[in-house]
Amino acid sequence: MKEPMHARRQFFRGMLRTVSLTLLGVAGGVGVTKRRRLVREGKCVSSGVCSGCDVFEDCGLPRALSARLAFARTRDGR
Repeated sequence: MKEPMHARRQFFRGMLRTVSLTLLGVAGGVGVTKRRRLVREGKCVSSGVCSGCDVFEDCGLPRALSARLAFARTRDGR
């Protein structure tokens, strides 16, 4: 009589694991898609923190342009 209960628990544990991994995958995909859309629309994806941003070198937003100019000045010693 214990075998069916054990098999049922394994089934539910496996289903829970599968559903959890699927939800994590979907959430990650939504996050990546949203970030790409924001970059394509020209919106800041790093909350205005340019120095650690992944798209800093290619960003054309005013804050990034200003930050690149400031970084260039400090490298040149001005």
